[in-house]
Amino acid sequence: MKLTLISLSHRAESWVEEAFEQYHSRLPEDWKLEYKPLKPAPRTAGLTKEQILKTEAEKILQTKPKQALLIGLDEKGESLTSVEMAQHLERCYQQSQDICFVIGSADGLYHELKQQCHALWRLSDLTLPHGLARVVFIEALYRAWSMTTNHPYHRT
Repeated sequence: MKLTLISLSHRAESWVEEAFEQYHSRLPEDWKLEYKPLKPAPRTAGLTKEQILKTEAEKILQTKPKQALLIGLDEKGESLTSVEMAQHLERCYQQSQDICFVIGSADGLYHELKQQCHALWRLSDLTLPHGLARVVFIEALYRAWSMTTNHPYHRT
């Protein structure tokens, strides 16, 4: 299973990079996540939010691995427990199914891109800044791995 995270955001603060790397480095090779940061489309005068999101969606689809399931991380997505996330990822692992997760820009994800997603997941009921969403996601991914392997990180 190959995992990819595409995130549209500006340069993150150092604490985000450090926290992300802490969890990223703990993942085993068969759960390694490839991180692909993309710059958001410029918010120039004359472009509508719709046009901006469409441009970003095109960049996301060009970057996404071809055969990977697309899972959008979106504030209106399905709320999963850690157990449910682990179960979903374990099924994908057993089927050798690649997954590409995507965090949209400050304006979210283009509606047509959301329709192409295999699933939409919500990381929190709270609104999270991009850097924190990336850290919450990588921690949740590490926790899911720990649950599927009975690693002591996740205690039940």
